[in-house]
Amino acid sequence: MVRDAFERYAFYRQGHEVDLTLSGPVNADNVDPWRIVSDSFAWR
Repeated sequence: MVRDAFERYAFYRQGHEVDLTLSGPVNADNVDPWRIVSDSFAWR
C-alpha cells in the first residue's frame, strides 16, 4: 500500500482566495519540490 502526504497552502488577497494542495508519497523528499511550486505562485 502506498500512502500519500499532503501539504495545503491558502493564499488570500483583495477578496480572492486560492487553495493549493500538493501530494506525494510518505517519506519521499517532498520538501524542495513543494517549496518550488508554492514559491512560484504569483497573483496576476
